[in-house]
Amino acid sequence: MNSFRQIETIVRPTRLWLVWQPGPGAAGRRYVVAEIIQEDAGALLRYLRNTKDFAEARAAGFQGYPAFKLEIIEHREGVLDVLMKRIPPATRSDFPIYLERYRLPVGQNLSPFTLLGYTTAKLPGDGFSLLMDLADAVPPIDLPMELAGSRHYLRSEADWAWLHDYTAELLFKSEPGNLQDPYAVAVYADQLKIGYVNRVYAPFFRDWLEARRVSARIDRINGTVDRRLIHIFAGIR
Repeated sequence: MNSFRQIETIVRPTRLWLVWQPGPGAAGRRYVVAEIIQEDAGALLRYLRNTKDFAEARAAGFQGYPAFKLEIIEHREGVLDVLMKRIPPATRSDFPIYLERYRLPVGQNLSPFTLLGYTTAKLPGDGFSLLMDLADAVPPIDLPMELAGSRHYLRSEADWAWLHDYTAELLFKSEPGNLQDPYAVAVYADQLKIGYVNRVYAPFFRDWLEARRVSARIDRINGTVDRRLIHIFAGIR
């Protein structure tokens, strides 16, 4: 892990996106299948049944989040309790280490939505993760995140070994001609494409690249030999 500062300005989201990935080890395309909205008494989980992502996810095998029946569009009972089980409890002795992994400050009162959004609450193999709705987020923003699609561009051990020692700033390039996603934003280390900003955050990065200073470095590389994951730490100013 590189020696980056902690997050200075914390985004405090009131809506999260539930994202699902099919495939072995959850390595397929990401689909936004539900929204989680903060409410006074807890949270509302609503399946986005009328969206293209939801239809494509269903075709790819999505059967709903196990605790929330797909036949019921809106769920309120126990939503936060269920989702918070995806991250370690704050009572654990190693919880400060968990926060530091995501550059979150130790000792601050972080809401469940903030914790879930920054950590993505991802578990190995079940395909689910959570991402923040950044529509109302105003820079300065510090954002740790995992790149998408890295395995398609880094195919040799030499590339991965070189990237492990890469400490320079990364380069972002919008790809308006991308047939899969006109909002796509690719990420490069020198001339080597190492992945993409995820589909949820890409539209925001595209706008920030036009109006803001966006910088990023590799934070850490983990995962398995078959599916390595690149985590970056981005700053928008």
